[in-house]
Amino acid sequence: DHMPPNQFIEKGVLQALAEGSDYLQALQLVPRHILQLYVHAVQSLIFNFMVSRRWQSGDNVMAGDTLLSATSEVVVCDTPDGWEAADIVLPIVGAGDLPAEVERRAEQAARECVGVGVEDLRKPVAELFILPGDWRRMIVVPQNFQAGINAEAEGLALEVSCTLPPGVYMSMLVRELTKQSTATF
Repeated sequence: DHMPPNQFIEKGVLQALAEGSDYLQALQLVPRHILQLYVHAVQSLIFNFMVSRRWQSGDNVMAGDTLLSATSEVVVCDTPDGWEAADIVLPIVGAGDLPAEVERRAEQAARECVGVGVEDLRKPVAELFILPGDWRRMIVVPQNFQAGINAEAEGLALEVSCTLPPGVYMSMLVRELTKQSTATF
């Protein structure tokens, strides 16, 4: 009873483990929407790790990159001619097959980032809910971008407005505008 009252989910999981439940049984005690939030956070962490790793090679398209074609088909790049950096996509690990080299990179990223493999993430989750995989762009170009200075606010304030696709958040755009690091490693 040494945990704060607001940590009732963690307390329930730890209590179940202490009483002999296995990990899957303990996770089944977590409300479904909270468990999905945790798993999506792990997916995002692995994706961001893969983006950071890929970004170290620069923003030019390279052979072996996965790209989103004009017909929304994911293809593996043989030659970078005719492709732009905004065409590069990386996987959100989940159910579904990936090209062999992409699977290898995702496996390596998952092991380095969270200490478990992609299959480890797929198996227990599949017993609780389906965790779909997907593709996300490495670089997103905001649409309808507008920025201005608001001098009426206390001090000066930068006001930014734009349209972003689902799953892309303004916080990352602000990070890019301010050049602040989000590194946690």
